[in-house]
Amino acid sequence: MDTSPGAPPRPGSQVYGYFSIATGTIDTGKRVVGIVCPSEYLGSEKKSKQKKDSNNLFSTVKLDNTTHIFNNSIAIIPEGISDADAISTSYASIVGVHCAFIPKLNDIGGSKDKFRIDGGSVVVVGGADFSCFVADSLATLGAKVTQVTTDRFLSPRKVGKASSVSIIQPAVGKLKLGFSYAIGRFDALVDTLTDEAKVGETMLQSYQKSYGSDDASGNPEHNPDFDWDVFENSSAVLRELKNRNKCSRYVSTLSTSQRILRDEGLVFGRQRANNHIDELIKDFKTVSHNKLSSKLSGKKNREYQYVIPPAKFGPETLQTLLDNKVVYPSRQQKNAEVLTRQWSLKDYWELTTWPRDSSGAANIRFGFPVIDDIDTIMDEQDTVVSESTAENSPILSEISVADDDDDDVVKPKTSYVKRIDGLDYLEQEILSKDKDCLLFLSAKYCRTCKYLAPQYTKLARDKKEEDLVFAQADLSGKVGKTIGKTLGVNAVPSFMMFRKGKAYGDVISVSRLPSKKLNLALKYLTSGEKWDSRKFRTEVEGKK
Repeated sequence: MDTSPGAPPRPGSQVYGYFSIATGTIDTGKRVVGIVCPSEYLGSEKKSKQKKDSNNLFSTVKLDNTTHIFNNSIAIIPEGISDADAISTSYASIVGVHCAFIPKLNDIGGSKDKFRIDGGSVVVVGGADFSCFVADSLATLGAKVTQVTTDRFLSPRKVGKASSVSIIQPAVGKLKLGFSYAIGRFDALVDTLTDEAKVGETMLQSYQKSYGSDDASGNPEHNPDFDWDVFENSSAVLRELKNRNKCSRYVSTLSTSQRILRDEGLVFGRQRANNHIDELIKDFKTVSHNKLSSKLSGKKNREYQYVIPPAKFGPETLQTLLDNKVVYPSRQQKNAEVLTRQWSLKDYWELTTWPRDSSGAANIRFGFPVIDDIDTIMDEQDTVVSESTAENSPILSEISVADDDDDDVVKPKTSYVKRIDGLDYLEQEILSKDKDCLLFLSAKYCRTCKYLAPQYTKLARDKKEEDLVFAQADLSGKVGKTIGKTLGVNAVPSFMMFRKGKAYGDVISVSRLPSKKLNLALKYLTSGEKWDSRKFRTEVEGKK
């Protein structure tokens, strides 16, 4: 079975992870599924001593005269689930489910340790069958799951706790916020479409960089000091997910065949991806499954390393899924000797049609946190900020987990003016409630803004009888920059209007209040009249 994360070829050997799965009846008479223990490992004197402890990660159970399976991989197969589906669910869940939320355990293999993810929050990216299986599985295991997909017709499934999965688009709400900003904090992200990690380094090689190649095939459960920064490499997107969303784990399920299709396209990549799968199947038929590592020299120059099952995988993760009928059906030929991760046409189309966000230093998928090349500089201006309508302002997104020190921020000190502390508040209090609103955009370093603040409060008090919300947002600091970018405003002081929760008219900049320009804009807003920029400028300038 190909469990390779899909990194491009590197000099020297190409390393692939694999393991064998078997079903059968154990001494208790129950039908089980589990990962086979290679005879080379079983015959090792060191491991033989360890396997005597049934709670140990390396202990095994005899399935028949020639086959032993790891205790940590065993799950009882309930009635109604075929052996083929149990095997398919086993390999699908070890990659995209169990690895997405491995807890830090103090005593590996100890009886007091429990694999629990209750209360954890996970984001699953993608809408194809495998993505839905991962989302449903994590929800059934107790996680709060948000599935992000471009499929507008995808709905929650009815197995396990799948109905609790929240399904959203990459752009969320009326402001079209990126999903990472809209969700806020989450513990892990499972990416089924591509790999945002550094190109050229596989998951297995990252593990080995921390552990050394001889440590149980690089299993993270073996080392409490495992450095996830090494796994995440130097990807800017992953660093931002960690720093801004507090996302401690990024898992890509991208296979090599998916990577080939992604890089070479459907026309040229499809055949090469299929050829790669055929080669793997031929290799696995010649590889010794009794050894921990097998090398194939010549043109292929490949190395296959046996993957030891992680702690608690079978009895807690896999068993919970099977008991709740959360199954990843086997769509390959029955009785096939080799199961491989196939490429998915639906995954390919979703990745290629996913909206892009080029507002930062790189062109990335919309919704992931964006990094700017340089900070936006906002100068004090007393003219109209934008000749285009605010309705056509660019929708950009940047995530922030904390604002800068807000000392000296121009804060509204009265109930007449609402303070907007973030885009989520703007969405909840103004946009989603279809309110008419005048929003004062200021900054703590702006002298003119400080001068206008009390005058703006007076304006709000004078118009308190009108059905109009007066609000104020500070554009300095990280959260402020996000507000400014999303609204398409890069200068202060500025005023922006909303009619029934939607951006209305031009962004207006004035240096004093009361202002003929702003009063005229408010007249347009409250009268229900359609905005006409040319007519507005003509009236402001006093022309007929």
